[in-house]
Amino acid sequence: MASTSTESTIVPIFIKREDGKSFRQMKSKEIAEIVNELEEELGFFKKGGVSIATGGDLFIRPATKDQQLKLLKVNYVHKGKIMVTCKLPNAASGSRVTIHQVPLGDTDEEIYHALQDRGYKIVSVYRFKSQIGLGKAPTPTVALEFNENAPSEITLNGMMFKTRPYIPGPPRCSKKCQRLGHTSNHCREEKRCNNCGSRHEDMTNCQAPARCINCEGKHPASSPSCPKFLRMKQVTRPTTTEQDRSPIAHPTKHLSYSQALGEPSPPINHETEILKGKVEALQTDLAGIKAELAKVKTLEAKVGKLDTTVNHVRDSLATLEKGQQTSNSKLDRLVLLLAKLLPDTDTEDMDTSQPEETRPVATGTRPAVSKSTRRVSITTENNGRNEMLDIISMYIPNGQACDEDELTQLHRLTSNNTIFCGDYNARHGLWDTRSTHPNHSGRILANLLEKEKNIMLATPPNLGTRQCPSTLKFTTIDLAIMSPHLAATAELKRGPFIGSDHLPIHIQLVTKPMQFSNRPPSWNFSEANWENWNTSIRQTIESTDFHRTGDPSRKYQIFISALHSANTANNIKMKKTSNQMKAEPQRVWWTEECKKAVAQSRKARNACDPARVSCESNKAVWREKEIQKKKTIIKAKKEALNKHINSLNPKSSPTKTWAFAKALTRGTTPPDLFSSPIKDPKTRLLTTDFKEKARILACQYDHSDGILPDNPRFEQ
Repeated sequence: MASTSTESTIVPIFIKREDGKSFRQMKSKEIAEIVNELEEELGFFKKGGVSIATGGDLFIRPATKDQQLKLLKVNYVHKGKIMVTCKLPNAASGSRVTIHQVPLGDTDEEIYHALQDRGYKIVSVYRFKSQIGLGKAPTPTVALEFNENAPSEITLNGMMFKTRPYIPGPPRCSKKCQRLGHTSNHCREEKRCNNCGSRHEDMTNCQAPARCINCEGKHPASSPSCPKFLRMKQVTRPTTTEQDRSPIAHPTKHLSYSQALGEPSPPINHETEILKGKVEALQTDLAGIKAELAKVKTLEAKVGKLDTTVNHVRDSLATLEKGQQTSNSKLDRLVLLLAKLLPDTDTEDMDTSQPEETRPVATGTRPAVSKSTRRVSITTENNGRNEMLDIISMYIPNGQACDEDELTQLHRLTSNNTIFCGDYNARHGLWDTRSTHPNHSGRILANLLEKEKNIMLATPPNLGTRQCPSTLKFTTIDLAIMSPHLAATAELKRGPFIGSDHLPIHIQLVTKPMQFSNRPPSWNFSEANWENWNTSIRQTIESTDFHRTGDPSRKYQIFISALHSANTANNIKMKKTSNQMKAEPQRVWWTEECKKAVAQSRKARNACDPARVSCESNKAVWREKEIQKKKTIIKAKKEALNKHINSLNPKSSPTKTWAFAKALTRGTTPPDLFSSPIKDPKTRLLTTDFKEKARILACQYDHSDGILPDNPRFEQ
């Protein structure tokens, strides 16, 4: 019996590979060779004592203490091919305890270093946290892990703390199904709400009645008073006394959590009856407290109504203040315009009577520059005059790298009717009061707008042109800089969300467009008579000195005149360009599923408001809808591409594929490639083949029937 008792205390050994691989990846034959090799050297292990641990290590139960000590010294197995490390389980080589009433100001690192300086063989320190609302707050309880038996009491910064054995609570799948007995890493069920146990989107702010998914009680699944939770907790409760307390907790029986739940409840002793009487007394006191609480809730309802009234008043004041700021902003812009147009005028005479410290800054600051800028000129009517208006699109990729000389030169070369707009990536308090740290681009732009008199900032303060995808906070980095007379009357508004983190900006000017830059004119060949056209050109050229003159400009004028006269005589007319702006054609892959997915994604994003408590859960829903939208669009594109590929045949023209590619990427509707057929004069049949059409067109100009006449002019 003594031998059996001694053998039962032998701790098993874990053998871990040093090459980063696990024994689970090996063949069973190779593992058997390793075990036979160890048994030949150390003796036979305990019967059935060899297995693969959960982490992939080799788990061996030695038969004797001497065999255990020798096994701990093994460094190589499998005839020296595999380097290993043999070690005891963490529970056998160390211990975990808890201490209580530790000051909340001490961090885990400070406690760790303080105990280490005292000579304790500390391994780790962890302060427990409790859930308060949507966040977590530290508690006075701290867990300590030693690589030896923990002392019964420790000294921390001169204060004495008694240690208690660390008893881990029952595992619960807190991130997925909320059930007891396993963790989220080993859960295959769907995510459920902690409060009601059902599946829905906003689980953080669930307003449904509480229902435990484990015991069907009227409490959340995380409640510490859950009967099933208490039953499972009883499994890990140690049977120790104050005189003989082990620093490591052991369960009273070797039972699983499911077996513990299936056992009958322990019998009630006399102390339980005493506690029951105390509970009844507490319940009586609780009833009185509830009555008082009902009165307090009535007062809270009245206070809530008062808060609503106060909020309405605050909103009204905010609206008035915003209107005042807008008016003051326009006055300041007008003052700046007059100051630039009339430099000899004293600006103090034009003061808007607003205190200096409260006047909003609507003037001054910024442009941004790119190596390649896009510029468009249109004719507008301004104050009864037709003038060209230059609109230049600007972009600075990096707000910390902006060339001041290049920016200054760009603005000095502009006319008096210029608009600079785009993504400046410039942060400064002049146009965004929330920006407390200006970047390099912002400082350069602010300085430039103060010096230059021919430009003026038109973007109102705190317009919020970009919304951060993670925090959903607005910043103003997209700016519009104009000539002073344009900025004084311009109105800028922020557009709706259309998929990008940069929101569109609508600019309204007090001008009237007179002429639009449109596509070049084209020719209409539908009624052309090519045979007469060719004859007309030849007759016109031969009736002049085209072949006798050696002046290239003279030849050019003769040929152009012949070309225009032949066009007029043979119904070749120039098409009229339409000034009507047409909507962009629908992309070939755009389906109803894509439209629905995009609408759902935008709806979920609009529900994300940083001021609301449920913003985090709404952002999670938005990210899921965004992922679903991308998957739907990719699927639609693949289906459109497969449909196009299936429609191809050996006689298909490459132009058909190019037309589809343009429609897939640019949104252009693919043309009907079988339109505009021509008739073969020999066979009298219509054809759409491009090679045949080219041959027929070439034959219309070939009247030699294969015999070229001699021409002395071309033989010289």
